[in-house]
Amino acid sequence: MTYTGVPDKHKKQDGEHANIATQNKKIISEDTSNDAGWTQPNDQIAACGLQLKYHLGDEAEVSLPLYTGNWDSKFLEEEVKKIDFDGNKKISLLQKGPERNNGQSLRSLYTSKSKNGESDNMLTGDESIFKAVVTKGKQVVNQTQRAKGWIDVSDGEKGVSIGIKNFLKEYPKGIEVDPSTKTLFGNIWPLENGPMSFARDNTESDGGMLDNFAQGITKTTEFLYYFHDNQTDNTINQKMDYVLNSPIAHATPEWYSNSKVYGNMAPFSDKYPQFENALQYKYDWWSFNQDNEPWYGMFDYGDGKTYFYNKKWFQWTNNEPTIDFMLWTNFMRTGNAKYFHMAQAMSRHTMDVDNVHWPKKRNYLGQINDAIDFWDYREEPESTPYLGIGRRHANEHWYALLSAHVWIQGWIASYYISGDHRALEVAKMTGDTYLKRIWGEHDLRGRRLYLSVLNLVELYDATKLDKYKKELDERVGLMLQLQEEQGGNLLLDRYGYSQTYVAQGLYKYYQITGKKEIKKALLNHAYWIRDVPPLNHEMESYLATIYPLLIGYEFSGHKAFFEEAIIRAELLEVGRLPKSSDEYNTVDSYNEALLKVSNLPKSAGRFTNWEINQGLRVFGWTHAYNIPYLIYWLDNENTKKTK
Repeated sequence: MTYTGVPDKHKKQDGEHANIATQNKKIISEDTSNDAGWTQPNDQIAACGLQLKYHLGDEAEVSLPLYTGNWDSKFLEEEVKKIDFDGNKKISLLQKGPERNNGQSLRSLYTSKSKNGESDNMLTGDESIFKAVVTKGKQVVNQTQRAKGWIDVSDGEKGVSIGIKNFLKEYPKGIEVDPSTKTLFGNIWPLENGPMSFARDNTESDGGMLDNFAQGITKTTEFLYYFHDNQTDNTINQKMDYVLNSPIAHATPEWYSNSKVYGNMAPFSDKYPQFENALQYKYDWWSFNQDNEPWYGMFDYGDGKTYFYNKKWFQWTNNEPTIDFMLWTNFMRTGNAKYFHMAQAMSRHTMDVDNVHWPKKRNYLGQINDAIDFWDYREEPESTPYLGIGRRHANEHWYALLSAHVWIQGWIASYYISGDHRALEVAKMTGDTYLKRIWGEHDLRGRRLYLSVLNLVELYDATKLDKYKKELDERVGLMLQLQEEQGGNLLLDRYGYSQTYVAQGLYKYYQITGKKEIKKALLNHAYWIRDVPPLNHEMESYLATIYPLLIGYEFSGHKAFFEEAIIRAELLEVGRLPKSSDEYNTVDSYNEALLKVSNLPKSAGRFTNWEINQGLRVFGWTHAYNIPYLIYWLDNENTKKTK
């Protein structure tokens, strides 16, 4: 489903915003906060779903499972309910959850200009913030907090079941049986839930912009249909579990690491607990908050908040910097299915909600014999120039765009590990936008250049399409040319935290091509960051240098690179928590325990966004893309010593 409506009633200006402008003739002013139309909904989603005409006898029966107990119980018991038809009364299951509430922005908190002082924490103490309601006609026949997410209708000889994945986590969801028309409805957005509005909550500037980019948001929902010959409820439940609660395939962690697809990455082990704690505690903290806040909902699930400040969470992350790939990496390293589900949810969220999908012109492939089809295609409106471009982290998913804010790497990992072909499809859409170079030379400078190389090398590796290789070659050539002008540094000083993009992108490019000039460029860069540590974003940039230093060690054998990487990594060491993450009952107690075992320094003059109690955004630069490689080389050095 793609939303193609007009989200609100603000007065549309002619032109583009300065930070995503493809020209400089017509630039939109951000000073429109007095326009009340921003907060007034226009087109809304009334209802959306799929319907199926079934062919069963009139004397049919409906079965559906409901969970007992609280929605967040770790051990759920389920009970299958049986409901007989009563004339032509509809039988429906509706899963509802809390109203969407993004709370105040962190910026407004800093400037004391908050228009909404409420917390975005949804833990209100109300145990029934989720409701699963079963009705027959207008009568409520069952109500619990959580439904499993399938309904079966059978007539004693044959039947059909429908299930919807993530029924609770991607609420609202609904399934309905209408005996008067013999129709089975699977509702992605149920009519009973009321309309979905994409209007802004306020007129605060977010990410330096005041706009609404909801048009083009997409949502992928997985349906399962099971046609059977009068199977038992247990058999139906088993079939549904194959998809709704599917087992996860996983090779040994050593198989993934030995493949070298993502470089010299070590599998999880207990050898270096001070570094593994730094990784696993953070991922567990993210998971804890995702489930306990809860960061659920049709357009939210998979994502999480970025900043934890004054015991409140602020700002959706929108995948920066390739958070889904961090989670895929941890799944590969540990084999823990929890991280598979978290990674898949984040990949799907960011490829759908955090990406621009519409307006999109068709690709002409000539499927229709009539020649006029081509001329009709020629006259179709052009696609939005921002097709395939990601949304910036903001207080709402659709408030801000940026010219360097889309990450393909995790989508490709999703394609490899889960077989999700849609991930490759959306990655190609972004890759094709790179080919257009809509921002001119701006497209080929700074973090846009570094991130594009990382994205394109993953896309080329997955597709082997020459068009992506040609674009990749040109961008890598430009990066090496600019390195000469920058004295050996592959990055502009402004973007020191982008070490991850450069190191991972060029390293994989070297794996594919074997070009000696790439090896030389990475080695020269390692010398630069060893001697001139970047501090432009304090720890974000400083700690991001650990992996490129390790590459310098790999390519040169000079122990000084490894020793410097160890010195910088000492800040990442984390002690042991007194109990496991699932034993903490509150965010506050968990937060306090984490801060006690952390070794990270505070910021010299601002909010410390790299601390262990923050979200996963900055963690990508400081930890996630450094520690797995550091452990590999620690293992390698220890192996040498024992020999």
